[in-house]
Amino acid sequence: MKRIIIFLIGLLSVVAFVRVATAQVKCSNGVLGSINPTKGVLLKCTLSHQEFLPAPPVTLPRSFGVYIPRNYVPCGLGQSCSGTILKIQGTTHGIAGDCNHAPAGVENKGWLAFLDMVPAPAPVMVCPEGLFDQKTADMPDPGERWNVWGYNNSWNWRPVKASDGLTYAGNLQINPNDDDFVVRALRFVQAALQTDPKYSVVTNDWYFMGNLMAYEIAAQHPDIFNAVTVFNDPFGSPDWTGDTEDGYSDDDENSIPLPEGPINVLIIAGLNSSEQSICGGSGVHPAMGSTYNRPYTVDDTIAYWNSANSPDTFLYQPSTATKFCNFVGHGTNAVTPLWRYVATNSETGATTEVWKLWYSRGTPFCSFGPDGNVVPNMCAATNPPIDWRLVSTVKPQAPGNPYADSVLGDSLLQIEFNFMNRSIRQ
Repeated sequence: MKRIIIFLIGLLSVVAFVRVATAQVKCSNGVLGSINPTKGVLLKCTLSHQEFLPAPPVTLPRSFGVYIPRNYVPCGLGQSCSGTILKIQGTTHGIAGDCNHAPAGVENKGWLAFLDMVPAPAPVMVCPEGLFDQKTADMPDPGERWNVWGYNNSWNWRPVKASDGLTYAGNLQINPNDDDFVVRALRFVQAALQTDPKYSVVTNDWYFMGNLMAYEIAAQHPDIFNAVTVFNDPFGSPDWTGDTEDGYSDDDENSIPLPEGPINVLIIAGLNSSEQSICGGSGVHPAMGSTYNRPYTVDDTIAYWNSANSPDTFLYQPSTATKFCNFVGHGTNAVTPLWRYVATNSETGATTEVWKLWYSRGTPFCSFGPDGNVVPNMCAATNPPIDWRLVSTVKPQAPGNPYADSVLGDSLLQIEFNFMNRSIRQ
């Protein structure tokens, strides 16, 4: 009886929160609620949110999507229930949005089709949208630009109309409060859909800005998220300096804080010629057209997360190497024989895990579902599925990892999804 009373009190609190927040959140194409929710459709929602703009602060309508899969189950008495996956969109390359059912003809599509195949209780996906950059001669492919570590003065945001009726634009008038917006959108969805707070994951794939935003949110809110998973490592992209002992800062001397607490981390790192190179380096950013310097490697990223996770058990595959990079720079000479790294705190269970994939650009999501079969209507005809366990002996730059197995997953999404499931708080 005591447990039932506590549950009902908690349920009433959730209902009260949703009622208060409903006036600020609107979804134009369906029901965002645990009773008769709209499943199988990406709900298009807006949140009235206070931003960091010239005083006095004003509010902007911020957009986010919510996808409720067909096997969604709200929390209740004695039953397993759905969690939430926060997918930082990071749209660029002319992509309209990550969270859709379009065939995986570009790098970062496929999650929704994948989740449709997950048995109950399938997690809900939340897709916040950043403010967009303006198209210029130097920025021919503008996309979402997150106000994230090292980029607070970098973007020329498109004009937006605020609650005071005035229009703001550029990087001098607009300073988005992205961290707070993303967290508020997530918490609203968790309350409205009654999802399991022990299963709360942030993820992004391929585009470095979205990945860096996922890092920042996870590092600052380990009380909210139990795991962060990314495909490609953005650590140190905006000319950072420092280390875990002395602290990090960007080129404007803004502090990059260490993680607030332990959190499970999965990094799938590939070899290519941009910031996401596993061993760092310098060069010209392919999308921004500007020179960057990244004097960090994925080994530095590991040290960053391990500063909070404090692991005491380690797995190196193969055991002939204990780090991924011989030096900072591009190319195969910089890379050691290490393919997979796992470090775990035996008391808390917090894990830092890194996978290496050979030249991983392409359509990694056009692959297999959680049952190992190809996801229907997911793959474009020109992009057949890829089994990430296979490494070509003829073409060494083929994708793959010789230490992948059926438990960890055949495909990229399986590797991430299975890690999420293993990271659920007890």
